[in-house]
Amino acid sequence: MLIKQLLIILIVGVCSVSPVAGKQQTTMQNAALAKNGGRVSLRLGPTAGKNAQTPPQSIADGNIHTRCVTHGTPPVTYRIDLITQLPIQEINFITSDYALEETPKEIEITLSGGTVIKKTLDGTHSVRGRKDRKGAIVRQKVAVGKEISWLEMNVLSNHPGGKTAKGKVINWGGLGEIEAMTTADLAAYLIVPDYNPQAPAYIDGGRTGNDYSNVKVTLPSVIPLGTYPGIYLTKAEIADLHEEIKNAPKAQKMYQHVLQTAEQWRDRKILFPDPEIPAQVKNRGDAQAKAHDALALKAGLLGWAYQFTGDEKIAEKTREILVGYAQRYPAAYKEHKGANSHDTGKVMAQRLSEAMWLLPLIQAYDMIHDAECMTEADRDLIENDLILHALTFINSKRSAEQEIAQRNRKDPNWRKAEHELGKGHGSNWVIFYAAAYIQGGIVCRNQDWIDIGAATIKQLIASGIKDDGTWGEGSMSYQVFERQAFVPALEALARKGINLYSYAACRVKNLWDSSTRTVPCPC
Repeated sequence: MLIKQLLIILIVGVCSVSPVAGKQQTTMQNAALAKNGGRVSLRLGPTAGKNAQTPPQSIADGNIHTRCVTHGTPPVTYRIDLITQLPIQEINFITSDYALEETPKEIEITLSGGTVIKKTLDGTHSVRGRKDRKGAIVRQKVAVGKEISWLEMNVLSNHPGGKTAKGKVINWGGLGEIEAMTTADLAAYLIVPDYNPQAPAYIDGGRTGNDYSNVKVTLPSVIPLGTYPGIYLTKAEIADLHEEIKNAPKAQKMYQHVLQTAEQWRDRKILFPDPEIPAQVKNRGDAQAKAHDALALKAGLLGWAYQFTGDEKIAEKTREILVGYAQRYPAAYKEHKGANSHDTGKVMAQRLSEAMWLLPLIQAYDMIHDAECMTEADRDLIENDLILHALTFINSKRSAEQEIAQRNRKDPNWRKAEHELGKGHGSNWVIFYAAAYIQGGIVCRNQDWIDIGAATIKQLIASGIKDDGTWGEGSMSYQVFERQAFVPALEALARKGINLYSYAACRVKNLWDSSTRTVPCPC
């Protein structure tokens, strides 16, 4: 019974029609509102666009000060689906109260029964507090007098926008509000049979996490610090892997992709994104950010191709990317803000993206460290001006030495400290930082960075993963995203003899298991 009541609460907006729903009222209500069952959608013409921060629902939310902002050339079509077929007496339009922006002019209203009504709207903008003689907000009304289940407003043209103080014409805008007024008793349509408002809104379904305290974790052999490759596999292990995948049918597609890409890039000229054009200024996935990511990922792929083939020309191309970034990173790429106004970056505009960009470059360096083309000067440059410089920047501009000193002052035993389970929510950003600290520390033979990363991972396993095995930020997309950082962190630590798979009774295993596990209903 409890489950039934919970489901009733959740589906109240999409319930079937009540037998008493035909009752009429003397006063009218706006059937377009979401609370009354209205649903708004938007179709844009080929040359029209929409502001990402203003959803279509803003045009029928009961607030004339919010609106869906569009730009470009009409048509722009709003569709309002009603909760069911309702007697609509009139459709009201309230213009925007932003005096300089565009507002719809010629509109075409299509009703679900096929009726089409054309209307020219007054371009006078609503003014906050502007009332008619009866003290009501000014509305432009279209009489309907029909039963309909949906309506569409197709904007065919706009009243032009005004000019800013600098003379720039405003070429965007919207409508303050659309109202579909009905005399039907809408409350009757929203009543669900057997609904009990006193029923509990939350039901404890039981624990979905598993107790893995008796699970034994077997670590691979330790790769000593200063051995290259040394993040994931040794040179001999990669050679064995190469022989295996050459004859594995399921591996052929990826194997051929690696070899073909390496062949294409052996003699290609490397073009670094222009440092004068910062990445992620308005969009985290802009062209500049994609160019940086593509170059870093190609470096990582080329590193693997070099290990598979031993082709020194491939190593030289990988070196060219690494050295090129090392030469540019400290000074040419300037710290800047972008789409995320709360953080900064150098190559990117936020440290999460910076760490994600850096990881394949670290792995590329691991692969070609001992290549014939690499000199001691190259290694010093890549380690100091690219990897360690970037790690310091990502770590709020604190070097490993400064971070260690700060942690020692707070708790001299921080490397072995235990953390309260389930407290906090973790951070999808910080786990990528930690993965970069660990792998960067490995290739630069810096145990401090490794320890900083390992301690951070311990804290994230304890606080980020909840008792039911879900990631604390409350989204399955984040849960999958976190795994992409946990794997490079935990695997790299394991090859240095640090076992965090077993930490807190193998708590990290629940991050994978919880998304595929269900528990029986306790009802």
